[in-house]
Amino acid sequence: MALCGLALTLLMPLHPHTGLAQGFDAAATVTALVETREAIHLLLTATTVAANGSTPAPAISNRSDELQVEVLVAGLNVREGPGTTFPVLDNVPAGSSFTIVGRAGNCAWLKVRDGNQEIGWISGGAQYVRYTVPCASIPFVP
Repeated sequence: MALCGLALTLLMPLHPHTGLAQGFDAAATVTALVETREAIHLLLTATTVAANGSTPAPAISNRSDELQVEVLVAGLNVREGPGTTFPVLDNVPAGSSFTIVGRAGNCAWLKVRDGNQEIGWISGGAQYVRYTVPCASIPFVP
């Protein structure tokens, strides 16, 4: 991040007496740095490379305004409600992705929507799914 700020400052002429960049707009620079940080974070999150150097893993989010989750295991149950006592609606393969609608508890269960706009619940355990936002940022749902 410091290099981004340095590059922005070096491109501007310096005032001969103060040594500050002439025409320096602190608010615009801070905004540019924040946007750059967010863009870099999204890029790094979406383009992780496997340890063996193979093709980058596909991004699990295709819309930045929606929270996405990717299934990591073969045969994950999609249920009517947040718990194993609810009926199974579907069984999905590894690589399936959903939009996260909400959570129950500390992300033990995630309410999700598929591409057909159908709603269900899946386990939110790290051994079963991957999402790239903190659990606390996912809203609680009834």
